[in-house]
Amino acid sequence: MKTAGRLDGKVAIVTGAADGIGYACVARLAGAGARVLITGTRLEPLEQAAGRLRRKGADVATAPMDLADERSIVALAHEAIRRFGRIDVLHNNAADLSVTDRDLDIETMDVAVWDRIFG
Repeated sequence: MKTAGRLDGKVAIVTGAADGIGYACVARLAGAGARVLITGTRLEPLEQAAGRLRRKGADVATAPMDLADERSIVALAHEAIRRFGRIDVLHNNAADLSVTDRDLDIETMDVAVWDRIFG
């Protein structure tokens, strides 16, 4: 998994990291040498993703969190510092997509849907 060491010694947090774009970003960051704390709302998918990444040589840890809860965000930052001693990169990939079945066209999307996705 490891390629160029451009991020050797760096620590990244990636939200929404259990699958899709978030997972791919974690793989890329880890491949460049970063240690990555992968986050999302549910621990089981995070642990499954971390297992796949570790088998490829990635240095990853998991921490469930909820971006809609400020205390959860603060706790995540503390967890990153506790585990890795620092934070260098934050990639916010998470979004609440449970409301997108109501409106997928960004030009006409209801503001309440937009706010919920990014809240």
